[in-house]
Amino acid sequence: MAEPTDAILPILKGLQADMAATRRGMAEVKATLDEQAARLTEMNGYLALSLNTQTRHTDEIDALRGAVKAPAQRVSALEAQRN
Repeated sequence: MAEPTDAILPILKGLQADMAATRRGMAEVKATLDEQAARLTEMNGYLALSLNTQTRHTDEIDALRGAVKAPAQRVSALEAQRN
């Protein structure tokens, strides 16, 4: 009569081999995710710098528009007084 371990042992070895292959695959996925996370962090830095520069330029343009508008309003007021 065959021992129960004779039937179970090949199944357990197959499961162990499958688990080892899955772990290797998970290690590859983790390495890929770590690489992508580093790239996203770098891209985030560039994006933040770009948006900060754009915001600063927008603020400067708004200030220049105000500086141009003020003399134009003064000229309009002077012309209105002359008429």
